[in-house]
Amino acid sequence: MGPTSGETYIKKATYSLVPPAVPTDSTQSDAWLSIWIEAVLRTMTHVSQANSQIAGQEGQPYVAVANGATIDFEITTVSSGTVTQKVYMNDKVVSQLTDSNMDKNPKWVIASNECYSGQCGSLDGYTWSNVTITLSAADESFGDSLSLSGATSSGFTSSDNGVTWNGDIKFEADQFPSS
Repeated sequence: MGPTSGETYIKKATYSLVPPAVPTDSTQSDAWLSIWIEAVLRTMTHVSQANSQIAGQEGQPYVAVANGATIDFEITTVSSGTVTQKVYMNDKVVSQLTDSNMDKNPKWVIASNECYSGQCGSLDGYTWSNVTITLSAADESFGDSLSLSGATSSGFTSSDNGVTWNGDIKFEADQFPSS
C-alpha cells in the first residue's frame, strides 16, 4: 500500500502471522524461504526485516517458532529517519532492530514471500492478520492504494478519517520454482 500523500508517513504498522508449514518438497537442502512485510521509503528502498542479511545491516539470531504459534510484528518510526522493528512471541520481544540511517520516513507498506535459492518447494497459503497501519496524518485515499498479486484482501478500512487503516491479507499457496 502506498505511497502516502504529501509529507504523511507511516508512523506505525502492526500485524500478526501464524506461519505456514515449512515446505518439505524442496530440491535443495539449503533453501532459504522468507515471508515478510516491510515499510518502504520509496520504490526499491526497504527497511530491513529483523533477520536481514543485507550488507551493512545487523542480523539477528533466528528464533525457533512452534507449530501454530502466532508471531506479532511492530514497525515504528521513532524519529525522523529512524525506524525500529520488533518481533514478539507470547508477548515477549524475541528480536529487535533499529535502522537510523534512513534519509526519509517510510511511505509504503509491502508484503511478499521469496525464495533465495529458487528451489524452496511448496509454500502453503497464509494470512497476515490484524494489519494496522497508523499514519502521521490523515490520508483518506491510502486504503485505495492496496495492490495485490497472489493474494486477496477484503480491503483496508479507516474509522478515523484516514489516520489508522485496518485489514488482513491472505497469500495464496506458492511454488518455488514456479510451475
